[in-house]
Parts: sequence; structure tokens; C-alpha cells
Amino acid sequence: MKRSVPAIIAAIVLALIAPVAAGAAVEVISLRYRSAAELLPIVRSLLSADGKISADERTNSLIIVDSDEAVARVIHSLATLDAIPRQVTVRVRFQESTEREEHSASAGLRVSGDQGAVAVGRPPHGREGVQVRAEERSRTSSGGSEQFISTLSGSWAFIQVGREVPFTARWSEICRRHGRTVVFQRMETGFEVKAVLLAGMAEVEIVPRISGASSSGRSGEIRFAQASTRVQVPTGRWIYIGGSEQGANEVVRAILESGGRRHFTQPGIELMVEER
Repeated sequence: MKRSVPAIIAAIVLALIAPVAAGAAVEVISLRYRSAAELLPIVRSLLSADGKISADERTNSLIIVDSDEAVARVIHSLATLDAIPRQVTVRVRFQESTEREEHSASAGLRVSGDQGAVAVGRPPHGREGVQVRAEERSRTSSGGSEQFISTLSGSWAFIQVGREVPFTARWSEICRRHGRTVVFQRMETGFEVKAVLLAGMAEVEIVPRISGASSSGRSGEIRFAQASTRVQVPTGRWIYIGGSEQGANEVVRAILESGGRRHFTQPGIELMVEER
């Protein structure tokens, strides 16, 4: 990892310094193995509340304006992040929780009169009989499936859920709500996964994706970035990251059901990252 201040990014440095309090440190870090755009969101999480950061793709550099302590923290972390990518295995469990309503009713019989007439219902006070009773219950069941992928730290990989899935009106509406208008004939569904190894931790991003071909034969794909999940987890441990907000749940549910799973109400995700 080499640090320098190329003249080409002087304007960026000045723009970052302007809104920051006097005395802030300025650091321009040129990366060797990883792209600046890729590491930008990770490094941003290491800055203070007043810190500023920008990525210059032409020089593959990160420009940081922050306190001396925050800059030192970034430099220490980049010693691990800006290294030859390591291999990782990402294990993912898609948890499914279903809820089904059940209705039941029972009726008792009572006999009255010489002819033995039969009536159904609540018997009068003091008379023999059984009260009619209706019950409404709900039963929750859960299940799930586990898949894994092996890839390089910081590289995207794809977990396939459904193949040759019909593009239904439901999918058309989901795409429309996410700002895309497409008409596929059949499609493939799944999740793009990227894990970046840190010191004893991994930052994982999961993005729902569909891809397919239109009636004209043109292929395309949609990454539901607004339904993505990003989380930092300890390596070697299963972590439950739960379902996300409603719009994301809709996409996750539809993708899981496209793989032949039953209808369910509340999706959740467990994942574990292992360094190989």
C-alpha cells in the first residue's frame, strides 16, 4: 500500500477540506490490490461523524479528511483490506416462516319432546345438551434451505434459487414498483453475494437479482439494490440478520417462492463466512 498526493486529485482534496473543521488531517491513499470504489463504503464506516472521504478511480485512490485518530484507524484497516484477495466460503440459510389459520366447529345434540326432535345449539339452562363452539387458531411452521458459494474476498458470486421461472404478472408489478419495466419470457432468480474479509470479521452484501430474455431474444438482468442487505459478521459463526423492510421482504419472498418453496409470510437470512 503506497501513500502519495498526486496533483491530479488536488481539487478533490480542496473540496473535502472546505466543510471540515480546521486541524483535520488529509490523507490520500493509493490502493494496490482492491478498487477504491469497492472499499469506499467500508472505509467510510471507519470515519468519525465529521470525516469526509472520496474515491478517485483514475488513480485508484481514497482521499480522506478526518482527525488523526480516524486516519490512523483507516490506515491500520487498509493494511488488511488492501491485500491479495483471500478465498472465502459464504454459507447462507434462507429461513421460511409460515402462518396458517385453522377453523373448527363442534356441535352438540339435545333431544326434546315425545317425538325425539333433534336441535343443534346451546341448550336452555338446566337442560341436557352440548354447546356449539367454534374455534379459530393459527399454526406457525418453519423451514429453510442452506446453500454455499466459494469465491474471493471482495468478489461477487451468485446463489441461484429458481431456474426457468415464468415471468408472471406479480413479477411485472414488483419490477414496476422498483422503477423497472421489463417483460421477460422466463427468468433465473437468486442472490448476488459479496464478502469482504476484515480482521476477524467480514462485511457481507446480499442483493436480490433476476435475469432473463425477452420475446425478442435480448437478455438482461435486474439487481434490486433497494432490497439489498449489508452487514458485518464475525467469521466462522452463524448470524441471523432477519427480514428487512417491507419492500425488500416482497422481493425476497418472491425469489424464494420461485425456487419451489411454499408461500410464507416472514423471510429471514442466516449466514456464515469462513476463510479458506
